[in-house]
Amino acid sequence: MIVEVYTPPTLEKPSFERIWTTGRAQPISRDDKFFAYGTFSISIPFDFKEAQAFQKYNLVRIDNAYWGVIRGMSLSASGNSDTLAVKGIGLKGLTSSRITIAPGFSGYEGTQGYDAAMGATETVMKHFVQSNFFPAGSPTRQLPGFVLAPDLGRGNPNDKYKSRDERLSDVLKKLGEGAQIGYEITPNLEDNTLVFDVVEGVDRSASQRERPAVIFSPGLGSVQAQSYVDDDSDMRNVFYSTMSGYEFADEAYTAVYTRNDEPLPSGLYRWEQPLSISVNTPEAGQEYAEIKRLAMISAVDYEGEQSFSCDISGSRFVYGEDYNLGDIVTVRNENWGVSMDVRLVAMNISANSSGIAYKAEFGKAPLTLGEKIRRYAKNSR
Repeated sequence: MIVEVYTPPTLEKPSFERIWTTGRAQPISRDDKFFAYGTFSISIPFDFKEAQAFQKYNLVRIDNAYWGVIRGMSLSASGNSDTLAVKGIGLKGLTSSRITIAPGFSGYEGTQGYDAAMGATETVMKHFVQSNFFPAGSPTRQLPGFVLAPDLGRGNPNDKYKSRDERLSDVLKKLGEGAQIGYEITPNLEDNTLVFDVVEGVDRSASQRERPAVIFSPGLGSVQAQSYVDDDSDMRNVFYSTMSGYEFADEAYTAVYTRNDEPLPSGLYRWEQPLSISVNTPEAGQEYAEIKRLAMISAVDYEGEQSFSCDISGSRFVYGEDYNLGDIVTVRNENWGVSMDVRLVAMNISANSSGIAYKAEFGKAPLTLGEKIRRYAKNSR
């Protein structure tokens, strides 16, 4: 893999500067994620001249495709050799550097103290990016060279969200998962900008006929190893949702919801979850509609895990050419009798002296430990 190192734009020097290019760094590992941001790691012998370029907050570009920002470094010694290891986040992880702060009063009734937005999902996502990377009167929150791509109104046409003191990356993940769109931050080296935009996947499954199908199956030789998980351990399907902010329980609005207005499950198939919904005072007559809308956003965290993990090293389908992160493809295993048209949500690429390995994650992945902790904390208030 070829790794390039750049210094980022600053107020004093508003341009990217490539300071080194090397093909001698290994091992290298990177995670691409569609709804969230991934991480990377790079190791290089410390006595190589190019090792001195790997400084915290410099940018790296791996194989002309993946951009990240270095956030940490470590040195280790073994025998007569010293190794520098750096780690960091994908460039879209810059959204984790800001929390959502309300710009005074939002203009929507009952949202004082919150930042609120409504419209297409893309419009809402870009509103929160705009509010927290371009806030008026707070130049230190701004990021040199950061711009928004034009709003094309993608995603759900009638979305809305309100937020206060949430990690911006968490807000974008929730909105993106609800509308099945991702996002990216991409440097434009010609005009020295960092461009934020949303991303829609392409349907390349066997069910469609508009483009060549991408099928991952051991029987077709496009998969080296495969695992399938269908796990409802963290799944909940009945939500008791209460509007927070009331001093007395008998004054609070409470309602029971299921996903997609499905019939209430019963017996062994009913798994309940309480939700505390920060609605405050919506428009009169809209209390239950607003509780339901916000409950369905939270319900995404309580879906069961259904996913395929595939080692696709040596596959005849080339990542970045035949298919991309966020695309819908067909994954199947004939021996198990399982077949899914499913979205590629994450890709891990690692390179070492043995070659390059690709491991893909399709479908609904389990919550990380951090996501479980945040979910518990939110519903324990």
